[in-house]
Amino acid sequence: MAKVRVIGTYQPERTPLHGLDTRAKIGFLLLMTVAVFAAHSSLSLGICALLLAAALLLARITPMQLAAAMRPAGIVLAFALLTGTLCPAASGDIAIGPIGLSGAGFVRGAVSVVRIALVVGFSLVVASTTTQTQLVDAFTQIFSPLASFGIPVGDIAMSLSLALRFIPLTVDEFGRISAAQAARGARLGKQGAIATVKRLRSVVVPLTVRLFSYADDVANAMARRGYDGTLRDTGARPLRIGGWLTLAAGLAAAIVAVII
Repeated sequence: MAKVRVIGTYQPERTPLHGLDTRAKIGFLLLMTVAVFAAHSSLSLGICALLLAAALLLARITPMQLAAAMRPAGIVLAFALLTGTLCPAASGDIAIGPIGLSGAGFVRGAVSVVRIALVVGFSLVVASTTTQTQLVDAFTQIFSPLASFGIPVGDIAMSLSLALRFIPLTVDEFGRISAAQAARGARLGKQGAIATVKRLRSVVVPLTVRLFSYADDVANAMARRGYDGTLRDTGARPLRIGGWLTLAAGLAAAIVAVII
């Protein structure tokens, strides 16, 4: 399996989750998000962790790949842990000058880290087993009844599709421009934070110009093809047994998290 680089990178594999209905995966992700943040016992969080482990196993995502995908969320996880642990010296269990360390706060921060890590893990499973087209089609099917109320579901689906497409495009273009600047002698990230920010202007400006050029090309192509925002038929089919079982597992986890 290819290396999971960032959240949102689709991994072309043949796994049970790749063939699962995208609507069921989106519903499962929402239910598990509710379950994770509603859980107020170690048993509830343990059940969520077991479901995540099963999902990672079915998606053939290894612990190392999960850890690599968690890296962008590392700052958020560290901040959640520190905000719970640090406190004024007078109210802490351990005092280090004016700063105190709270054991109970550390536990609360650790629980917050676990919650965030679980949600990121479930998001990774969905993103790694679902293409952008499948995601857009699923959202279109889910929100298609709103079209009868005058809501432009077709335009919203197209905007979502373009946004998802431009995420990897932006990353790739940033890498190419950074490499070109480095070849010209630019030393990004090697002269301190302030100097790095100043030098990043040499990357951000051409990147912005390039992205606007891509946007113009897309707009012209859509105009030539007569795009009018019409909601297209995505060939929606009823959920199969696997989809219903997935939703049932997510619903059961959410109910257990609320009750226990």
